Amino acid sequence: MMLRGLEVEQVRRFGDPVRLSGLGPGLNLLAAPNEFGKSTLLAALRAVFMLQHGSKSEAVRSLQPYGQSASPRIAADFTIDGTEYRIEKRFVSRPAARLTEGGRVLEGEEAEAHLQRLIGLEPGKRGTEALGIMAALWVGQGQSLAQPELSDPARTTVRTCLEADLGAMTGGAEAERILARVRADLAILQDGRGNPKGRYRAAIEGEAEAADEIARLDARRRMLEDDLAAMAECRRRLAHEDNADRREKEHAVLAEARRLRDRLREYDALYRAACAAQAHAAARVEAAGQDIARRAAWQAELDGETARLTDLAEALDLAEARHAAAQAAHAARQQAVEATERARATARRALDRVEAHLALARLQRERLDEATRLDRLEQAEAEVARAGLRLAACTMDGARMSAIRQAERAVQAARAASRAQATVLNVTLEDGGEGRLVLDGRVLHSGPVDLTDSATLHIDGVGTIRIEPASGDRARLRAELAAAEDALRRMLDQAGCADPDAAETALAQRRQADLALNAARSVLAHLLPGTQDVAAALAEARRNVTALDERIARQAAALAQGPDTAGVEPDADVAAAHDRALRAMQAADARAADARQALFAPDETLRQAAADLARARAEAQSAREAAGRLARDMA
Repeated sequence: MMLRGLEVEQVRRFGDPVRLSGLGPGLNLLAAPNEFGKSTLLAALRAVFMLQHGSKSEAVRSLQPYGQSASPRIAADFTIDGTEYRIEKRFVSRPAARLTEGGRVLEGEEAEAHLQRLIGLEPGKRGTEALGIMAALWVGQGQSLAQPELSDPARTTVRTCLEADLGAMTGGAEAERILARVRADLAILQDGRGNPKGRYRAAIEGEAEAADEIARLDARRRMLEDDLAAMAECRRRLAHEDNADRREKEHAVLAEARRLRDRLREYDALYRAACAAQAHAAARVEAAGQDIARRAAWQAELDGETARLTDLAEALDLAEARHAAAQAAHAARQQAVEATERARATARRALDRVEAHLALARLQRERLDEATRLDRLEQAEAEVARAGLRLAACTMDGARMSAIRQAERAVQAARAASRAQATVLNVTLEDGGEGRLVLDGRVLHSGPVDLTDSATLHIDGVGTIRIEPASGDRARLRAELAAAEDALRRMLDQAGCADPDAAETALAQRRQADLALNAARSVLAHLLPGTQDVAAALAEARRNVTALDERIARQAAALAQGPDTAGVEPDADVAAAHDRALRAMQAADARAADARQALFAPDETLRQAAADLARARAEAQSAREAAGRLARDMA
């Protein structure tokens, strides 16, 4: 098929009709700057051949102009075996398809079916692209590594082509071995359902994480652009505010306002002085009247204070008696608080002792965890060493295997050349003739026999026939075959293998050893903290175990030398002992709290008695001072 032209209308950025012409034999290139529509034209070309005109899929909707609901129209001119064709499709609204073949015009589904037969496609699932060799070989932008979806006939065609090419180059048996190796390598990257796994899956996940990071950076870029726009607006407003003429006018207005303010302050001071003189005169008149009334009130107040002093003396005696009784009760409750505090201290020491045993148990568990981690590190390091030794013991590698395969192909080519020059002896035996023909000691049966060298045919009951092949290059062909076989044997001997299959097995063993080494290294890396190397991690783990041993020894020695070690046996249930000690401590705390509450609840009575006593004394003193002051004022 040869493409001649392409027309698009209402396809993404191309709202008006656009035609791409001038296409012909050879390589055709589309060259233009970014965002000129090159990818849009290629997407339209793929859609007109691969998508059904009635499809409502996302691929069809993506062809519509941005922000519009128009109907994309695509047409393509092409030739196949000298016959000119034109396919035109309209999508979304009023979908239609028309195929022109010379003077013949096909419409709708008939046009779709005939187009698929022309270019070797099969209908895909509803709303998806057609399947076939063209769909597999038509690679879109950014999809060169994607696995194409092939129909069974397309897959058979690809397999037949590959097997034919490989069979022509290496022979049928070698093609099967290569396909088996390809399937084995593919099984490392994909599971039985075609889903990625292993490093291939990790690479896909890494790509997704990179896409997320790109999206995050793009959002950050938009935020920075918004900040730059805001800063530009602030600069514009600053330039507007920093206007010399405007600033000079504002200074003049401000100076006038200050002058008016100073005049108002002068008037306000004069007004305040006048008001003060008026108030002073009125106060003097009022003070004279008040002095007369005040003297009469002072006399009545003095008589009242004298009677009140007598009543306050009796209240003062009663308050002193209540205060003395409250102090005695407070002293008794203070002694009860001190007793409960001593009991609480004893419970605290018992709890501290049990918590020391609990801390020792935690240290022992931490030491066991660290020792387990050290053992796993040592085992992982030993496994890496063993895998490295197994890999080093493998004598086969990729380069040597490639040389053996090349030598094997040379042997097969020499044998093929020898068979091509052979004389063919066609044997047809009649009934009873089985076993009567013997060629160089080998009984012949019906069928063709290739003779590449001189041979003796013995016929039982008849005689012997000497057969000389007509080829003159037998010696050279035998020498080439012997040299090729000798070269193959030397390479196999150097690799320590009996035959090419054994060499393939050795290469597979080397790959397995390499995988085992990588797996052991992965386990070891998982056990290592951060980027720390193995030696440092082992040294740190050993130091941690030693340090924990020392801490355990110190803790055990402290417990053995403590004054209260008899309270907990070494093999006792430390957690249960801790619970008992904690409950005893809580009970002591509760008793101490009750004693303090009993101490401070009556203390309110003591404080009330003291307050009443102080108030009575203050009132008596106040009454005496008031009586003295009134006596002086009356004088």
